[in-house]
Amino acid sequence: PLFATQWPLENRDPATGDRLGPQFSIREAWAESTGQGVVIGIADDGVDLSHTDFLGQGADDLHFNFTTGKADGNHVASNQGHGTIVAGLALAKADNGRGIAGVSPGAKLASLVVWTPGDDFGSEEEVADMFQYQNDLIGIQNHSWGNSTIEQLDAPLIEAKAIERAIESGRSGKGVVMIRVAGNSREEDWNAADDGYSNDPRVVTVGAVGPDGRVAPFS
Repeated sequence: PLFATQWPLENRDPATGDRLGPQFSIREAWAESTGQGVVIGIADDGVDLSHTDFLGQGADDLHFNFTTGKADGNHVASNQGHGTIVAGLALAKADNGRGIAGVSPGAKLASLVVWTPGDDFGSEEEVADMFQYQNDLIGIQNHSWGNSTIEQLDAPLIEAKAIERAIESGRSGKGVVMIRVAGNSREEDWNAADDGYSNDPRVVTVGAVGPDGRVAPFS
């Protein structure tokens, strides 16, 4: 029921069908594929796996919390919810009469938890384990997190090596597709070029625009 509000998927005048701005032309894409056979790893603070839009969407044997060492992809604290939002945009179930539709509703979800119950980021070893986890089964990794200051940030060596292995030899030799964020702090002079995770030329770093196609003021 909320598909009409998802302008990134289709940004058209509801009365005339005229295109109003940037869009994914998602129904044309869905005619070719909705993501069947693809597993998307959402590396975040967990996902509410009981949410209506994720029922049947999970690759349940691939969920893992790297800070606790348990095969559980749910949030571990009541104040966490970011991963659920990100996962919904990626692959929320379509045509179920509830909420939104994800970009790839035919794909499967693997929740990869890298935040602690205290909302601290995992250790270098834990995050490295995440980057190289089940790389032949999880074809896409989404990382909607980045540097929180304007200081330059380099990926620690152990993580950099894990990223290299994922990109160069994952997905049965084709390489894991790694999606990263450009950041939310443009107004504080934060720049994605200063983040060693996001400025890696082997990853796909994504900024944000508004429905008019202009860069979002935070991006």
